[in-house]
Amino acid sequence: MTWSTVALGEVATVERHGMQPADIARDAWYVGLEHIEPGGRKVTRQQAAEAELKSAKFQFGPEHILYGKLRPYLAKIATPDFSGVCSTDILPIRPGGLIDRRYLTHYLRQGEVVDLANSRATGANLPRLSPAELSRLPVPLPSLDEQRRIAAILDQADAIRAKRRQVLKGLDALVVAQVNTLLDGALGGPTTTLGEVADMRAGRNLVADDLEAESEYRVLKISSVTSGTFRPAETKPLPWGYIPPREHMVVDGDLLMSRANTTELVGASALASSVGANVALPDKIWRFEWRDPRSDSHFYQALLSAPISRRQISQAASGTGGSMKNISKEKLKGVRIPWVEFETQKNFGDVVRSIRERQHRVAAALKQDDALFSSLQFRAFKGEL
Repeated sequence: MTWSTVALGEVATVERHGMQPADIARDAWYVGLEHIEPGGRKVTRQQAAEAELKSAKFQFGPEHILYGKLRPYLAKIATPDFSGVCSTDILPIRPGGLIDRRYLTHYLRQGEVVDLANSRATGANLPRLSPAELSRLPVPLPSLDEQRRIAAILDQADAIRAKRRQVLKGLDALVVAQVNTLLDGALGGPTTTLGEVADMRAGRNLVADDLEAESEYRVLKISSVTSGTFRPAETKPLPWGYIPPREHMVVDGDLLMSRANTTELVGASALASSVGANVALPDKIWRFEWRDPRSDSHFYQALLSAPISRRQISQAASGTGGSMKNISKEKLKGVRIPWVEFETQKNFGDVVRSIRERQHRVAAALKQDDALFSSLQFRAFKGEL
């Protein structure tokens, strides 16, 4: 099927109707880039009075597409169902009569188009896509009926992905509820310190540079643990010839924690799983080494992920300038936690393991859904659906 291709500016208008802070109603809705999640699936908002607006903003309504022009590779492309004002780093796009809003949104979000937009952005550290370049993006233009058919198919496929994400969030909330129940029951009971239940070990700060041959050994990036779920692919090569000591090698079941990071991420922990061969600890990740082998890693990972534990760790960490913090071994050892019998730890750990196993299955299904959605997108805009 052959369709004509037009510039976005021929079928939609990038509207930049500015308003000064004094002209914006206090109860008007404000959307900043921080309110649009990457991929654009979710958009939140706050009232103008709460946002304390200091500069001009753009007006938008439920007929617009909100396009984040700063760092376009994040694909912050949202479809609000309300009116308000937005940051000037967000460009409101008003589709014209020849193009369907949902069709254009799906088109702009697909990976190929996101990459194209990013390649046309300017600015090394803070790349931005200009309104003129956005208006020049090529858009395939089938009939309106065909656009709506394509949008409906992609909406349905996207809804399946959204449901799976909700299941994952629900399972996370279930773990949190289990931890809160345990902590409530431990109130007023005996406590101990992390140092009394475990020692901590970190690796070395060694990474191969671009001009250096790479070793068969790799080292974890700190991003392998900061999400709370272990990411085994987040590794870097070690220099050629360097062989990490055996005690620095990471294995499945290790409880790992970020030692140095931003205030929000210092102390983030994850349980190692699906660890590849020859992966070593870096200097910025602690590994817990239990003093008693009966200690349950699933129990402690859930406990240390609880908000009360994260606050303790963040408060014990010291700042190294800006928003970066570091938790030393001695400070981490001093963090107080409830003392929990080994049998209770195991029972709790079994519940968490069961939930995590279900999460793993749902995440695997979501990965397949994402692959299917990408395939549908690719075929849809080539006229192959």
